[in-house]
Amino acid sequence: KTNPEITLEQTRRALAQRCQVWQRNRRQTTDLQQTANTIAYHQQRNLAAKNAPKKKLNPTQLAM
Repeated sequence: KTNPEITLEQTRRALAQRCQVWQRNRRQTTDLQQTANTIAYHQQRNLAAKNAPKKKLNPTQLAM
C-alpha cells in the first residue's frame, strides 16, 4: 500500500536507516568500533597530507 503523504525527507531517512543496518551487518563491527576506525583512518590521512611535499603556488595562479 502506498502512502501519498510520505515526504522525500521521510523516504531519505528510512533509506539511510536501512543502509546503516546493511553496512553494520556487512562489516560485523559495532557502530562505536566503526567510528573509532574512521577517526583513525582520517588521522592517518591528515598526517600523510601534513608530511607530503607542498606545491608552491605562483601568485598569478591565485588570481584565476
